[in-house]
Order: sequence, then C-alpha cells, then structure tokens
Amino acid sequence: MKAGYLLDRGSHGRFVAAWPEGEPRRSFWSGLKPSGTLNETRTWRRTDCGYLESYAPVS
Repeated sequence: MKAGYLLDRGSHGRFVAAWPEGEPRRSFWSGLKPSGTLNETRTWRRTDCGYLESYAPVS
C-alpha cells in the first residue's frame, strides 16, 4: 500500500482532511461546525485496486 492523504478544499485554501469526534452540527456561516478536537487523517491506497483505508491516529 502507498501512503497519501485526503485533500479537503475550502474557500480559504487546501487542507488535509480531519476526523472530528461526535455528531456534526450545522453552522450558518461555514456549513458544519465540528465539536471536539480534530484528528488529522492518514490514508493508504492499494496500488492494485485503488482501495483507500483511512485512520485518525490518537494524538
């Protein structure tokens, strides 16, 4: 498997995707307001079929 990351594009730039714990809350200004801490995800891709596997390591 090859290491990589999921790209999260926003109106203010590009970021590595993050995993917030809990349920999403709606926000008028930003669409969603995450609750709790954000854990940056790490992603691996199988070279033979393209299957992606993501983890949000505990910091």
